[in-house]
Amino acid sequence: GIQALCPEETTVLRLLFPHVNKAGGRSLESTFDESYVSKSSQFRFISRLPRSTRFSFELVNGHHYHDWISIHKRPERIESSMKGSISISEDKVCTRWIFFARDPLTRTLSAFYTMTGRLADDSVYPKDMNTVKHHKYHFFCTPGSRASGYMKDPDFTFEDFARLPENERRECMPYNANLHVKYLTGQHVNPGNNYDSSRQDLLELAKERLEKMAWFGILEHFQESMQLFSYVFGADLVRYTPVSNANSYNKTISEEAKLVLAEMND
Repeated sequence: GIQALCPEETTVLRLLFPHVNKAGGRSLESTFDESYVSKSSQFRFISRLPRSTRFSFELVNGHHYHDWISIHKRPERIESSMKGSISISEDKVCTRWIFFARDPLTRTLSAFYTMTGRLADDSVYPKDMNTVKHHKYHFFCTPGSRASGYMKDPDFTFEDFARLPENERRECMPYNANLHVKYLTGQHVNPGNNYDSSRQDLLELAKERLEKMAWFGILEHFQESMQLFSYVFGADLVRYTPVSNANSYNKTISEEAKLVLAEMND
């Protein structure tokens, strides 16, 4: 069946989570990362009450690709969990892979508006690929390109971006396209990691890894996803906490802009 039950003696459910930018990861952090909730002022209004009657949770999280987590986060346990078995440690920890997805077009649009005007000077925005700090960028354009200059303008809209000549748009597209595939197949998050995520073999690998995961959720169906999580793990969730970053923008776009979004995620 679809259940991925842990042994009866398990007290901690460790969740290995490749966190795709702008795809609902904050809601999983606020629900399952107890240490992050307690330390971050961002979550000061989030309930500290238990999420489950059975488990406490450890979320192995961050904007890291699948392979990076496999290499750097307790590889002896992760290797076992990827084989479909349950890794149980002396402290009664059960380790499982999870994933969270969002409609690729709305994710890309949200990522775009997270960045416009945010990188207003060269002390933050990289001058070249050697100074890239990957965690700062939800929508990245090649340093020095005309598109990267436009992204510093808080009034720059996606409609404006869609009207740019194709060669200027392509200074951004390789880095921001098909992030779900990249996170499931890539080695690390780096805008310079400019491989072609539209390749059929990478798509097949992403589908294979997603199928092996104990659970994955869909942001547009958050409540149903959390109910499925509770069933899959036998976790008896008693509360979960959807949150979002403040990111106000016009979500109504023209048909031409929709075509560009689709092209970026083809």
